[in-house]
Amino acid sequence: MPERLHYVGPILADPTWAEPFISPFPAEDERPLVLVAFSTTFQNHPLPCSG
Repeated sequence: MPERLHYVGPILADPTWAEPFISPFPAEDERPLVLVAFSTTFQNHPLPCSG
């Protein structure tokens, strides 16, 4: 992983179907790149209270 990237999630292994990330931006682009995604793994969150 490039030094300018920070891993902040719990899943360490990529699934067999995952493909490498190819940035659409030039390597010289110093703007931060942020990926925000919702989890697709089971989190066992309690159901929200109603009321």
